[in-house]
Amino acid sequence: MFHPLRRAGTRLAVALGVAALALAAAPAAPAGAHATLIGTSPTADEVLDAVPDQVEMRFDEPVETVDEAVRVFGPDGERVDAGEAELTEGDATLVAAVEGDQQGTYTVAWRVTSEDSHTLNASFVFHVG
Repeated sequence: MFHPLRRAGTRLAVALGVAALALAAAPAAPAGAHATLIGTSPTADEVLDAVPDQVEMRFDEPVETVDEAVRVFGPDGERVDAGEAELTEGDATLVAAVEGDQQGTYTVAWRVTSEDSHTLNASFVFHVG
């Protein structure tokens, strides 16, 4: 037997199923994510034979520098970064010159601004000797 409410319920169920499939198949809108650090040179906790001429931080998207974007501290706690840090590779790599000659642990502290205006900062260490 034909029942009008049963038919309306079936149509509603089919419509909801189609809508759910359409939402699941639709591409997600890009999030307003900020830059992410994807690598450093030297790498964190790397042991080197000599102090490198520079340190670099690579990001997955362009960044902007801020005052004192990179500070490098030698084993004695004194700063060994030389001059202003520079952006290279489409503003996605931050490079800072280093002038040090002591064996021990060096700390690199960095700070940048992402394209979405978030300030990002962190630090890592490397060792000489």
